Formats: sequence, C-alpha cells, structure tokens
Amino acid sequence: MQYNVAQLLEEPVGVQWEFDLDQETAMESGAGERIKGKLRFTRTDKSIWVRGEINTEMEEVCARCLVRFPQLVHASISERFYPSGKQNVEDEELVIGINDILDLSEILRQYLILNRPVKALCRTGCMGICSICGNDKNKNDCRCTKKSIDPRWEKLASLRFGVEVGV
Repeated sequence: MQYNVAQLLEEPVGVQWEFDLDQETAMESGAGERIKGKLRFTRTDKSIWVRGEINTEMEEVCARCLVRFPQLVHASISERFYPSGKQNVEDEELVIGINDILDLSEILRQYLILNRPVKALCRTGCMGICSICGNDKNKNDCRCTKKSIDPRWEKLASLRFGVEVGV
C-alpha cells in the first residue's frame, strides 16, 4: 500500500486526493487478509493528513468454544505524515519515505490489530465448552452431573445452598 505523494506535496494547502483501497496484506497471523476501504489524503502546511475507514476479515478463535471463525474488523484512521528531513518526527512510521513514497502497510495493519475485539466470540449466544468434559455446548448438550467445588469454597457453598457439600 504505497502511494507516490510527490505531486501532492507540491500542491497548495487543502488539496485532497481520494483512494479506494482493496488490497491483500499479511497480518500478524502471517495469513493474507484483504483490506478494503476509502482513504483521503489532504495536503496541510507541513504534512499530509490521511483519514479514512478500513475493514478486513481476520481469522479469530472464539474465547468460549475455541472454534476458528472469520471476524469483521473495522478501523478509522487519522494520521499526519511528514516529509523526511523536513520535520522532527519521533515516530518513524509517520515519515514519508525516500522519493516521496508513503507506505501505509504497517500503520494500517496496526490500526486493524488495535481494533480487534479483546474477547472474540463466534456468535453472541456462544455457550462455550464444558469445564469438566470439554464438550462443545453449542453442538451437544453436556450431560455432566459431577460438579466439583474447590475445597476452599465448601463452607461458602453450604451457606448458599443450605446443605453440606462434599467433594
């Protein structure tokens, strides 16, 4: 996702370029994901301001049932990129490269990774797996009757249920 912005850097402040994005890139899993979206480049007095909306579908593992599933990830980007050598920028990724090539690959990858759900679920009502037998409760009813209670909590369990609980 490289863009030659040499002409845009010569334009007056306020000039905008728009791009439709539909490109495959490698994410953290190493697998290629297709990133789609719209980007707008705006010439400012000292930089190029990139704004836009991007989407991709990443393979996730359900936090409850451990099934792999495709997860739609959306991110809004808003960053300013400075020509190399013309501005003191602490973050090297926000610098326009040699020959005025703006490479957005890494910054878009980071935006998408940061917008992934912390606890991905394959579906809203995912019931997960049984902690005793490991059965996927979404596929089959769990028939486990043995409920083990941590011995440290036995006295509290007897207060809740009103009976002595044995392990």
